[in-house]
Amino acid sequence: MQQPSNQICPECGAPAEVDAKTCQQCGHLFRSLSATTENQIYSATPTINDPYPFQPQFWQCPNCHGNVPINYRYCTNCGFQLKSIETIKPPHMALIIIMWALHVLSMLTYYTRAPGLSVIIDIPSLIIAIVLVNQKNKTDKINGWIVIGLEIVGFMVGFIVGFIRSFAKARAGF
Repeated sequence: MQQPSNQICPECGAPAEVDAKTCQQCGHLFRSLSATTENQIYSATPTINDPYPFQPQFWQCPNCHGNVPINYRYCTNCGFQLKSIETIKPPHMALIIIMWALHVLSMLTYYTRAPGLSVIIDIPSLIIAIVLVNQKNKTDKINGWIVIGLEIVGFMVGFIVGFIRSFAKARAGF
């Protein structure tokens, strides 16, 4: 619950809260701070009357750990620039599931003596892994790098096993 603002930022003209130390839009530091009023209460703690599930209306500033309304771009306590909600994206779960399914299917076809089919199935899995590695979300990156790592290890193992088999055939005189 926000109280109507009674100060204006001299830098950008945005309205500001009574006790704001910085402007929510541009981060301008206010010189004088007003005392808080008794009607202005900020609490990120759910109460018994809150609807379920409780949706917090505040983020915790990573710099000063103060409560900041979720639509603010700058912390009202210390002026730290916060990430906007638009930059926080959920992981691409559909791509992750498809990538892992293709990877497992590729491994199954390889061990059933169909290495050509395994490579054909594995190429889309590798392409999806490369796409996920280039995403901003940490979950996407981790899953992508794991599959790329498994592909590299699988290639190296296949190369070594193939080399050993060809060496053994050459020694046997086949």
